Amino acid sequence: MSTRIIDVRLNDDTSNGEANLHDEIVKGLSQPFNEKTLPSVLLYDEEGLRLYEDFATSAKEYYLFPAEENLLKSNAHEIAKIMYSRSKRDHQEPIQVESVILELGAGALRKTSHLLSAFSKVVPEQKTPAPITYYALDLERRELQRTLDELAASPVGLEMQAKLMHAGSGVYSKVDSNLWPKEACEGFRWATTQPSPTGSSSEQGSIETAPSTPDASLETPLHVLFLGSTIGMFFHGEDAAFLNTLPLRADKGDTLLIGIDMCRDIPRIERAYNDTAGLLRRFVLNGLKTAGRALGDESLFPQEKWEYKPYFNVEEQRVELFVSSRIAQTVPDPQMGIEFAFLEGEQFNEEAVRRLFTEANLRPLRYWTDADSGYSLWLLERPQAKGSVETDCQK
Repeated sequence: MSTRIIDVRLNDDTSNGEANLHDEIVKGLSQPFNEKTLPSVLLYDEEGLRLYEDFATSAKEYYLFPAEENLLKSNAHEIAKIMYSRSKRDHQEPIQVESVILELGAGALRKTSHLLSAFSKVVPEQKTPAPITYYALDLERRELQRTLDELAASPVGLEMQAKLMHAGSGVYSKVDSNLWPKEACEGFRWATTQPSPTGSSSEQGSIETAPSTPDASLETPLHVLFLGSTIGMFFHGEDAAFLNTLPLRADKGDTLLIGIDMCRDIPRIERAYNDTAGLLRRFVLNGLKTAGRALGDESLFPQEKWEYKPYFNVEEQRVELFVSSRIAQTVPDPQMGIEFAFLEGEQFNEEAVRRLFTEANLRPLRYWTDADSGYSLWLLERPQAKGSVETDCQK
């Protein structure tokens, strides 16, 4: 079955991020000494996504991926049952109402496959059309197409037939870091207002363009997956602001499943982002090539002239990934300093998690924690009244 790829980008060049990525790079590198930055979206070109997959699945020091995968392996059925008990109209009969699963930053789908297998088991028998639709939102069309094709051909893909994922559909959005929330919501709103893709197949590799103004009257329950502790890449305040933009509705059965790194072992965290095989270094330095390409010359930042420097900021409780110049150098556009930040990731403790959920107006339903690392998965919903959030829930 061919993969149906939907372009959900906003319909102008500036909103798509194509026109202003150059300007964002120039602005970040024009900042004062020790305040220079590059947008983290540069890390996630097609090659970068594959390099990150290699790092996440192969680096023995990187505990986040195996911890989250083990949680999903062990608890996927329970997660699916809780999510879809909130989608049923009468909370007793098997699912009759159509539901949408939409994953933000889907990646290689290796972890997600455990959830999708569990979701398919929630549906007691094959139906036409299938009552559950899965959409994967990511940044690179070809990589998204590859991973969805592989999923469709896998045992999990066969298991889901006529139960989940009508046509192997995906949505893609290539944006700069400041536009992630806007584009994500465009994808969410589009996915939840579409008729069944059944019978509307397209050529493999083709791209359809989503409408600019989707219907706002949403009835389909929406289940959002935001895994990998990606929320930690946001600064304090920006994380809650982003979660507030997600179109989760009270009393509609909508849920959010989010992964959060709560490891408190600083040496272990530092080892995780400085693996001995150098896989994360390759991933980060590939972003320099992407930055050069955005500025018009892929060789603008020769990797041999730059050093990868991860750092744990104790005061801010966050991982900071820097790239530092090995020599004094300049590039044509603009003048370069000695060091700039490429990616930062927050480490959460219980107080920070409570703050995040309260500010994001989200109520926990259940959580699961990896005993070894402290990594956790949280299932949340939007409460009926703002300010009525309780952060204590069943473990």
